[in-house]
Amino acid sequence: MRYPSWFLLKIGPLPEFTYQLLTHALRLTNDAVHHALPLLFPSARYKNTLNGLHPFLPMFNALDTCSHHRDWTSRPTVSTLMSLPLLAVFDHFDATTDLDFMHKDSVRRSSVRDFFTYDPVQQNLQFRPRSECPAPTTQTKVRRALANNQLSFCHFVHHNNDGEMDFLPFVDSMVYQQRAIFKLPNRELRFVILDMANLNVGRHFCNQLTKQQWKSFYKNTMHYSARNLWYRMIHKQSSNQLAMAQRNLKHAASDRCTLCNEIEDAPHLLIKCVHKLDVWDSSFKEFLSYPKSADPQQIYSSIMRFKLNQYYLYHHDLHITTYDFFATIMRTIWRHHYRQFYDLVPFDAIQACRHIRTELLRLSSLRSLSH
Repeated sequence: MRYPSWFLLKIGPLPEFTYQLLTHALRLTNDAVHHALPLLFPSARYKNTLNGLHPFLPMFNALDTCSHHRDWTSRPTVSTLMSLPLLAVFDHFDATTDLDFMHKDSVRRSSVRDFFTYDPVQQNLQFRPRSECPAPTTQTKVRRALANNQLSFCHFVHHNNDGEMDFLPFVDSMVYQQRAIFKLPNRELRFVILDMANLNVGRHFCNQLTKQQWKSFYKNTMHYSARNLWYRMIHKQSSNQLAMAQRNLKHAASDRCTLCNEIEDAPHLLIKCVHKLDVWDSSFKEFLSYPKSADPQQIYSSIMRFKLNQYYLYHHDLHITTYDFFATIMRTIWRHHYRQFYDLVPFDAIQACRHIRTELLRLSSLRSLSH
């Protein structure tokens, strides 16, 4: 919810370039005139093709659990109202036989301005002339449904004023269990999000990690890509053939490893594949005094539970930690694997070991300079 707060209120430490990059991505992936539309209105996401583990999806899920209270302190401007998806200006309706047309593509892709104009005198929406409407038959059905009280406008539609496009009235009206969601402090907001049942927060969380172990993990400096990979491993959210195949992603033709044709889950991708295990085994023999051989199950358990105190570095002149050692191996294997997957560069265990050695020596030199 912190990211939606930055996107909708532009309050927070998000750098300007990152803000522009993400808001443009929101707008382009949903073909929307403003980045707030897909965040606030599910019907504005009709054109997006996001799936799998895309980071926008949890934000959408979090915002969809919120509703709009009926006591509006301010109403949206006319320009804001006309930019909304057509379905967003109608109160909830059931999928009855008479309203089946509301679920057709021509309606779902339409905005308010396609069907209506705003009358400043009467301060309400008026139907466009039939000749100017891109879907005149659908417009006739909408007109009939409104006349028969099968459809009704939302309470923010009428008595709107002129002005620039501004979605703040919608943001201010968002509530969860009668609480203004964007006015809560971060601590309370976290508990609210954890209470949102459909978010399924924490389903993959590893409850065997202690607070002290988490602190140790966060305090260790490592490359951001290695930390991200490790974090996704712990929460069982890493990208692998099995996970992508289960989500029917287009890049996953099968759930098999492209190197050994075994089922590729997260442990197999980074550790258990015979080609990856060669990298671990060679690195253990070169840098560890104990253990000298790589046990794939023990390595996976150590990664998932931060149990790294059972590994002893052989080179005392190397200024690195066991976290550095594991993170470097994981990051290098990940990099070489996806170079083979996307760029068709053959996975070479010997070359991967050379990169690990070079990276560890570089880290050691940097640590020596800092001391």
